[in-house]
Amino acid sequence: MARVPATALLHARQGRPSPLPTVPQAAEMQPTGPEQELLHRRLTDWLVGDQQTAVARLCDLATELAATEICAVTSIADPDERAHSYRLLAAAACSV
Repeated sequence: MARVPATALLHARQGRPSPLPTVPQAAEMQPTGPEQELLHRRLTDWLVGDQQTAVARLCDLATELAATEICAVTSIADPDERAHSYRLLAAAACSV
């Protein structure tokens, strides 16, 4: 799934911004060497993973930064899948 925002990022950096691609469209992306390096650097800043991994990393980050609020952006083209992602994150966060 991280390929979706990564593809959108690359398109924007290439001067051809576009709506978020679908997962199959993003899977077709074949980044070049420099693009792979950019994505690797960017992915270290992103929280990517399943519900348990994301919540654990969010909690660690919130503690490290002494955050009192967390805002999340889920980069998923399909509105139903995006809403489902937010519901999973909210349910997990409420259990912390």
